[in-house]
Parts: sequence; structure tokens; C-alpha cells
Amino acid sequence: SLGKVSLYSNKPVFDGDFFSGQDYLTRKEAVLAFSRLLDNSKDVYVPIEEESLYENEIWAEALTAGEALPSIEGDELPDWHGTSIARDILIYTDGRELYTEEDAKLIKEYGFNYVRIVCMHTDFIKEIEGQLYVNKHQMRNIDNIIGWCMENGIHVCLDLHSVPGYVSGGTPDILENQTHYEQALEIWNLLSSRYANIPVNGLSYNLLNEPALHYFTHESYGALAMDMISTIRKNDTDKMIVSDGLLSLGDIWQTGCPSVPCTELPADIVQSIHLYPSWKQGS
Repeated sequence: SLGKVSLYSNKPVFDGDFFSGQDYLTRKEAVLAFSRLLDNSKDVYVPIEEESLYENEIWAEALTAGEALPSIEGDELPDWHGTSIARDILIYTDGRELYTEEDAKLIKEYGFNYVRIVCMHTDFIKEIEGQLYVNKHQMRNIDNIIGWCMENGIHVCLDLHSVPGYVSGGTPDILENQTHYEQALEIWNLLSSRYANIPVNGLSYNLLNEPALHYFTHESYGALAMDMISTIRKNDTDKMIVSDGLLSLGDIWQTGCPSVPCTELPADIVQSIHLYPSWKQGS
């Protein structure tokens, strides 16, 4: 069973590291369980200013594969068709990686060449006494997903599904809370710095999932989006940036609720329109 490596300590681990609390453990299992406990107790969060966070660990072969992916030609996007990777598979359980290279291969077998990685900021960031801390192992997991996808001919769109002060369906305050506003920009500064060297054919950025018209106006969201875009462009001048359309008012599950393009964004920003058909009975 040698060869497996802990994502927390980079030390070897073994098979059989899941145990039932009802069972007696063998000596080997007890030693491994104790080692695992020590391993998982380590603080894997580091301040967002930590220099090591701003360099990814994506390998050369993946970067080469990303260069060879279809490119944007003028206003024409490649023939992308794909799916989303749900945020749950980015999260570690007992230090284990839940998304593997085999998953990327399976997505390719299904015929997809585009994946939107759904990242809640709380999946890899937490706030401690007003400062942002980043889970460095979670960042490595995102590195791996991007690398595996590019090696399998898949373009990755990195989607921030939430930022401090805004998540679709939550109670927002990003426009009123200056700290949250600035933290959202800090997160995009981190991501765009870390992934600036990834080929433009292999990676794009999705600013924020489903900004909604019950909170934003075209002007207020446009101002936030432009600040995010400016932050990204300081680090990464070339990658495609996607902005979700503003989600219309109404009960999306009863009446249907298409989003609409923001009128305040420049033409070089791709606007992604989400359409929820009505689930009303009989419709």
C-alpha cells in the first residue's frame, strides 16, 4: 500500500485508514489512526499574503496540453460543450482528495470539452479576526483539477460561486460592507496571480455566480464587476473573463427566470445567461 501520500503532510499513508468506532483496532490500524489524527490537526490555513499561494503546482505536460486546446478567434468562441464540477468534490474529507484524474478522463469520454469549476470561497478561505486565510491544500486540489482537465482536452472555467458578502440565495451585504467588498477583490487577486501562467486556451475566469436584480442594479453590479476585472487584469491580461447575467426578479421555480446581460460591461467580457424554465405544475 506504499505510494499514497497525505495531502496535509506529504507523508506516506496506507490503505485501511477508515475505521469504525465500534471495532477494536489492530496495532497497525491504531498507529495509523493516531498518525492520521496528528496529520489532520495541523493548521493548513495560511494568510492570504503568503507568497507560496501565488504560485501554482500545475505540471509542464498539462501546460503544454492547455496550449494546444481550441482558441478564441476574434468574437468567436470555440465549440465548447460541457458540465459543472460541483463544489462538494473540491472539499477534503479527512485529508482525502475527492476528485481524481479518472474523473477528468470520464468527463472526456462523455464528450465534454468544457468544465465550470464551482468554488464557494468558503471552500478554500476562512476569515480570522478580519483577515483572510487560505487552505493551501485546497488550492493544490484546484491545481490538480485544472491540470487533469487540460491534459484531457478540457477547458476549465474557474467560477467563484460566492464571495464575502454575496452568494446567490443568501443575505447579501457586499455593497454596504466595505470589508467584504475588498475581500472579494483580494480573492480574485489571489486566483488571477496564481493562475496567470496557465494558457488562455486552458482556463478562464467567472466573476460571480448569478448576481441578482433583487439586490444589484445594473450600475452597482457593473461597478463591482469592473473592480474585479481590473484586479484580474493587473495580474493576467489575456484570459477570457465571464460575467453571469443579472438574475431576473421572480420565483425561478414557479415562473421561470432568465438572467439578463449587464448593460454596464464592455464588449470584451463574455456574459453568460442562465435560464431556469418554469417548474410550475402543468407548464
